[in-house]
Amino acid sequence: MPKDDRIWDNVSQNHFGISKLNMKKKKPSRGQPFQSETMHDPQLFERPLSSTTYIVFDLESTGGNPAKNRLTEICALKMSGGKILDRFYTLLNPRMTIPPIVRRMTGITNQMVRNAPTVEQVFPAFLRFVGDDILVSHNTVGDMTFLTYFAKHVCKHKLTNYFLCTHLLAEKLVNDAPNYSLTGLGDYLGLTVEGKSHRAEADAELTLKLFLELKRRLRATGISKTGEAIRFQGHLETNMRLGLALDERKIFKTPDEPGVFVLKGLSGDVLFASSALRLKSELQGLRYFDQVPRKLLRTVLQAYDFETITHPDIFSAMLHEAELYKKFQFAVEPYRWHGRVVTLLTLIVEQKEMHVAISPFESSHIRYGYGPVKDYKVVQAKLRTLQDIVASRVVRNSISIPHDRQRLFESLFQGRLVEELSRLRWERVRLRNLLNLPQQKIIAENIAVAKQLVDLNLLDGLVSLSDLDGVISVRHGDDHELYPIIGSCPLKPKSIVRKGEDLEKARKNMFSHFKKRTQTHRVLDANKVGATIWTIVVGAKKKHLGCEFFPEGERQEASP
Repeated sequence: MPKDDRIWDNVSQNHFGISKLNMKKKKPSRGQPFQSETMHDPQLFERPLSSTTYIVFDLESTGGNPAKNRLTEICALKMSGGKILDRFYTLLNPRMTIPPIVRRMTGITNQMVRNAPTVEQVFPAFLRFVGDDILVSHNTVGDMTFLTYFAKHVCKHKLTNYFLCTHLLAEKLVNDAPNYSLTGLGDYLGLTVEGKSHRAEADAELTLKLFLELKRRLRATGISKTGEAIRFQGHLETNMRLGLALDERKIFKTPDEPGVFVLKGLSGDVLFASSALRLKSELQGLRYFDQVPRKLLRTVLQAYDFETITHPDIFSAMLHEAELYKKFQFAVEPYRWHGRVVTLLTLIVEQKEMHVAISPFESSHIRYGYGPVKDYKVVQAKLRTLQDIVASRVVRNSISIPHDRQRLFESLFQGRLVEELSRLRWERVRLRNLLNLPQQKIIAENIAVAKQLVDLNLLDGLVSLSDLDGVISVRHGDDHELYPIIGSCPLKPKSIVRKGEDLEKARKNMFSHFKKRTQTHRVLDANKVGATIWTIVVGAKKKHLGCEFFPEGERQEASP
């Protein structure tokens, strides 16, 4: 008997009945912490990788959308302890013509599947074969769309199996591979199997060999449990089902004081850190998945532990956060979580590119910042007018400045636009005497743009916040902690003024001392500048924070 018929004969003798499960999707209601789903076997996550049972499989289909396409071939290998325990294989009749491009790629023809069983006949038995075991394939997310679709529509069954994707794992464990296709990884790692690629049997066997190699690398990185591997691959929806790996009992024991919390991975590596006005409340907020930015949520769901460092005030905590961000360069800026930022109208200069943008002070490429921006609509309307003036386009509240207009905008943000306009007019007169017509044309265009910028009043009502000098004072009971601020950036060391000491004298002495020692050209720490600006603009208004800013010298006016 041919192999295809022999396997189908075994499958056809199985009972096709699959019990109906509750198909209603449960979502956490907004305002409620996310509850992780329970698994069929709660101890599965604690099981060693070596003793877990896996279903390593591959599918071939007529296309990528299960609602419009059908399966043509399935091969699944039940594996545990590195050994194949059972095998499921069959061709399927898609009841539609296989597209030519698919026939060329897979070698599966319409003639080959004409007498094969349909998905309705095969899928119940396939689901019984799979059971509750961990699914493994290459690009599993795409494969799961077919499995969940046919499980629901053919068997009225909700597929809840967890999976391990060899593509996702390889991206983390095989960093130097030239490409991450199944055949590409097989060639790179020296894995070979008999049979043609893009056929279910050959690809399932190659996936199995790849998975065994990836398991070896997982163990080398300290990952030995199935649940750790599933979380490690980083698939967001899967990790949301798992819930937090953090010990919530430890969260509830955290003091509700100002400080910094640091999230750590399985091996103790630092994943993220954030300042917090109330540590316990901030950590509890991570349990509300619908309120955590998705990019940060990926990091949070891969954190296994955390530590907290208390601070006497939020400003010192934000400065500590800035130091940690500079050291570890997290994938997500902490302000995107805690929201302690001030929105500014900024001039950004990076290499030879210049942009005017509505943004917080988040980058060392920001040269000037004016704010706070309170009325978005007014500033956005001015940006739209500005795009007509410089013949550019507003993209995500940012507009690119042409190279021949950059000096004008530098002058505008320096408060010298009127002076620059006078210089251009004098230059135009000089060029007339030299009969330099091309240069005259350029000067005339810049004069016209400068006049429009003056009329636009782009910075009207805003204050230069990126060039503030002074001292921030934070009250601690009867004492004060002073931070010298030069160019909106706090300097070390801070100073404590005890009860009964002359606060104003200490403040002036501190500022004059550091002003003399500070070099004109300093390396800008954008995160510390952002923390300082928030403290000056927002924190000083909140009496319970005890922050106060004492400016030294005149603030630069915003409008020319």
